[in-house]
Amino acid sequence: MVSPRRLVYRLGELVLILLGLAAVLGELVSVSSVLLLAVWNLVAFGYVLLRWRRVRDARLGMAEREDGSPAWLRTVAGRKLGFVATVLASLVGVLSGLMIVLYDRFGMDGELTFLIKLIGAPTIIFAWLMLHLGFAERYAHLHYELAGGQGLGFPDEDEPNLAYFAYFAFTIGTSFAVSDVTVRRRELRYAVLVHSTMSFLYNTALLGIAIGVLTGR
Repeated sequence: MVSPRRLVYRLGELVLILLGLAAVLGELVSVSSVLLLAVWNLVAFGYVLLRWRRVRDARLGMAEREDGSPAWLRTVAGRKLGFVATVLASLVGVLSGLMIVLYDRFGMDGELTFLIKLIGAPTIIFAWLMLHLGFAERYAHLHYELAGGQGLGFPDEDEPNLAYFAYFAFTIGTSFAVSDVTVRRRELRYAVLVHSTMSFLYNTALLGIAIGVLTGR
């Protein structure tokens, strides 16, 4: 049975995807695009806050389900559909960055261009956070439900909680390395490969966008 909390997360992801698509696929330079991104930021802020609280709650409590897996695991978005939704929502950050470049280059309204830069910057940050939080939950799902708790090896920790997987995911997201964690199973190696590749492309795209905005090219 799907938990109410997971349904809330799925609904939040759907809203973020629809708002993001409406913002970036609408008129190139319009007030409506700015407003949609502003609403997206508000929803994304609440979504990231809830997911970060989930990391904290998992760190504080290690109750188990009947199958021996942690109770917090039932709320993660690690299954394929939820994971894909998280990735799609996070890609809005790249599209928002492209909007900033286009507004900077082709925008005729100086105030509107300033607004899209002001609103687009947090959009990129929230999207980046969502991407790596999504991978953290994906790793938790693979570790416990597909690899029987043997997917990743954390030093001095046999039953890692979600905070450990967040540490692992953000380490890859910022350095493209696995640090002190041992990857033991094939399923996890594939996920790490996809994550590190996506992180490299995502970070490179954002760096290019930042350079484009600063240089005006």
